[in-house]
Amino acid sequence: MIRISLAALAFALAACSPPASDTASETSVAPAETASVTTAACTVEAPARDITLGGATYKAEARAEGDTCDAARAELRLRAPNGNAIFETAYPTNQIPLAFNVTGSDQTRLATELAGWTENVAQQPTADGLPAWPQGADKPPHFTATVARDAYEAARTARRPLFCFPDGNESNACVGVDTSTQTATLLGSWTPGRP
Repeated sequence: MIRISLAALAFALAACSPPASDTASETSVAPAETASVTTAACTVEAPARDITLGGATYKAEARAEGDTCDAARAELRLRAPNGNAIFETAYPTNQIPLAFNVTGSDQTRLATELAGWTENVAQQPTADGLPAWPQGADKPPHFTATVARDAYEAARTARRPLFCFPDGNESNACVGVDTSTQTATLLGSWTPGRP
């Protein structure tokens, strides 16, 4: 009985299998079917900008890509003197109108806006210029932190150099750079004048 069941199963599997091909051309895939490459209608890269932080030269790089320039995704990167990327972030350009024109951008305008985005807009050169985070408070005044209080206050105490860039209508994201280890930490977003 088991032998009959196994034979029936083998016969059923053979019947369901596709027939073997006699020619190689029936099984090969045309090159056009293997990959399709889509290029964005808007691809712009700003020249790298030298930024002096703590006496060392870092590079800020920005590029954007999208179906249209006014709906592109912008990327920002900070490189240490050794060339390593120590900070990277990306936003849709329409989410950061302080830096990007949300309507009518073309590649020329977007290139100018990207170049402006790589500019260090820190109001103070080091993190000790950021508002103190009082013990027991949810956050520092005018600042939305992305790190815990201990890390934020450690950056302030160490007077880490700051690289800040627009990240909203009236706010600037601030990155604390540890020049001894060539690392960077996004501390948060500063909106002076707002609680």
